[in-house]
Amino acid sequence: MSASPFKNIDSRVWLVMGAVFALSIITFAFRAVTSQNCNGLIIKLEKTDKTPDVIAGTEVLFSININDPEAKWMFGDGNDPATGSKVKHTFFKTGVFMVQVTLKGGCKLFENVVVKMPPVVTQIDTSIGGISGPYDVAAGSLAKFSSLLTGNSYKWTVLGNVSYGEKNTKDVSFSFSTPGNYTIQLVMNGDLSKTFTQSLHVSAPEVGDVLSAPVAAPIEAAIKPTPTVIKEKDADKPVEKKYTNITDAEMKYMIGELIEDKKSIPDFSQYLCSPASTKVMANGKAMTLVDFLSKMKDKKGLLGLGGKRKIQSVKQSYDPDNGNCVVLLTIEYK
Repeated sequence: MSASPFKNIDSRVWLVMGAVFALSIITFAFRAVTSQNCNGLIIKLEKTDKTPDVIAGTEVLFSININDPEAKWMFGDGNDPATGSKVKHTFFKTGVFMVQVTLKGGCKLFENVVVKMPPVVTQIDTSIGGISGPYDVAAGSLAKFSSLLTGNSYKWTVLGNVSYGEKNTKDVSFSFSTPGNYTIQLVMNGDLSKTFTQSLHVSAPEVGDVLSAPVAAPIEAAIKPTPTVIKEKDADKPVEKKYTNITDAEMKYMIGELIEDKKSIPDFSQYLCSPASTKVMANGKAMTLVDFLSKMKDKKGLLGLGGKRKIQSVKQSYDPDNGNCVVLLTIEYK
């Protein structure tokens, strides 16, 4: 009778094999307890404008069908993440973005979101509503528009230019610093069937000719000439700089672009009295715009683990004696 092949195996080998087996059982049990099953979990998406598409500049509500206040959301557009079972997010760019949520147990869910520009619907019959306003203005001038129809809500936008923000009153005004062609859109009562558009051409500001002082006509020698006071030429006088005023929402968007290095300080010369040294009251603390930018670019928290800082609101204060330029920015951030 032949001997068992296991009889000559060292007892230490059996001991090691037993330890490995026990460790495997413990690891499997730990993963079974702490891991989360993704089966049946989905990402839900709700839009406030009741359209089938996600529109740039419109707030979207994301949620999951499970209560997990620690769920972490990434939206794929470079903006700040969010936490919770239900979160709100606004896409300011068009394209396809992958939204990802990571649950407490490690389960990850993904959803591709297609973001489109607002549809253009031209209303011809103005007897049932429409827009009253100019078709041609000079750059830097206020273009005032009014709804010809009274409704429960108004949504004014400049198509393709989310930096101009959204206005929600019956009478609104926009200021365009760059010449070109723009389209003003009004949506009544959140109903896309009541959408009105108007084309606007923004022309370069006209520069007035410099007039010289009039030259006196020759005077006969028999007549004693009367002394004439010659005024300074207009060209010798300092030309007052003209500044452009934009809404607080537009300024908030531009400062965000500045923080992301998509704009630079010189881009603000048409709005701010002294761009780099403009006074900023940030969360109640006084500093210059340059100091504020440096602070916002530093990530918050210990060793920058708190993520990026986010601007909540911007309020502009103007200097009426200096071309109505912005002399102070009051900013709240977190």
